Amino acid sequence: MDIGRLFVQRMEIDAPNFDLEKTLDSGQVFHWQRIGHGFVGVIGDAPVYVEQRGNVLKVNMEGGAPATPGKRRVKRLGSQGFVPPVAYSIAHYFALDHPLAEICASFPDDPVMNAAREFCRGLRIIRQPKWECLATFICSSTKQVAHIRQISLALRRRFGDRRKVGDHVVYTFPPARRIAGATEHDLRECALGYRAKNLLVSAQLVSSGEADLEVWSGLS
Repeated sequence: MDIGRLFVQRMEIDAPNFDLEKTLDSGQVFHWQRIGHGFVGVIGDAPVYVEQRGNVLKVNMEGGAPATPGKRRVKRLGSQGFVPPVAYSIAHYFALDHPLAEICASFPDDPVMNAAREFCRGLRIIRQPKWECLATFICSSTKQVAHIRQISLALRRRFGDRRKVGDHVVYTFPPARRIAGATEHDLRECALGYRAKNLLVSAQLVSSGEADLEVWSGLS
């Protein structure tokens, strides 16, 4: 499905203690593509271009209608009531609300821990959509990052929806119900191998409601 191009929203989001490149290249997500000085990808169903300039994220996001025209600078990210929904979704995705400096300060003063903290400085744990996170994890079994990227792109191209941000084409991750309606053979054609059966069964459980990811996410 191709919905074409929608309204482009441009904004700047304050992102202290954040490293966009390190976060996107850390093996958490596998569909973001480097374009020029930034990256293009999808957050949920929304196509996004994002680049980092110092402590600021410059974002182009297509879809919906902005509260005000033109470019916006967003500073307060602690509550959705203070920021546009688009900015909130991006800040939430990149976990910009996590007090990273405070978290790092709580680590023990240990040479190995200090080295790890410096090496990973600015890396944040992305809040992926739950089904996308589970499905990608299933697809990643005994695979290297390059192979997982290939599988993710194949699934998106075959079962996802086509989107555009600027002149760049991206694809959404297919919902569980769409994967559930495929065959194991269809999934094997996306280079899943033996993982195809596991992904298909998981999609059927999630789409039927037997496996409730929202309930699972509340477990501690």
